[in-house]
Amino acid sequence: MNKKNQKNLTTLLYLLAFIEGGAVMCVELCGAKLLSPYFGTSIYVWAAVLGITLTALMIGYYLGGYLSEKYKKHHTVLWLMLTGGFLVTITPLIADIILPVTINLPLLLGTILSLMLLILVPLILFGATSPMLINFITSHADKSGKSTGTIYAISTLGGIFATFLIGFYTLPKFGITYTLLGYGILVLTYTTYLFVHTR
Repeated sequence: MNKKNQKNLTTLLYLLAFIEGGAVMCVELCGAKLLSPYFGTSIYVWAAVLGITLTALMIGYYLGGYLSEKYKKHHTVLWLMLTGGFLVTITPLIADIILPVTINLPLLLGTILSLMLLILVPLILFGATSPMLINFITSHADKSGKSTGTIYAISTLGGIFATFLIGFYTLPKFGITYTLLGYGILVLTYTTYLFVHTR
């Protein structure tokens, strides 16, 4: 791959990191909103949401680091994003099945189990993308620190943007289902474009 194509691919992967960061916050915020009619919005619920989110990201970061050593092609990270995007789009359907059952459990158990079934896997997949993107973008060991900081900064920026967009606009205006569906389609569409563009 020549330098121009490498630069173009790097730019596209930076945008993927931005979308991934937004996806994490979308799943987190909408996950909490999905639980609210069943388990409320108490500090216990939000603590569970944050705890499961951090647990998923921890697993994802480790998984991404492991996969980046085994699979050198960038298509691996695209498959992770495609799977995560698909799970985001069907989260409301899964919630309609799970939550009427878990509501019969004690508050803490029901909340944690619901979140594990609803948001754990997609967040693991999204979390795994950052280490893999860093591995693809870093061409020299002495640039690894800069690449790492750039990817995490862009991902966090995407999360900040999505938090305000979802919290102040899409959730109040369109509701949980359409918010998840819209962001899931965004992830699927952009990732599919990358597949086609980088064949």
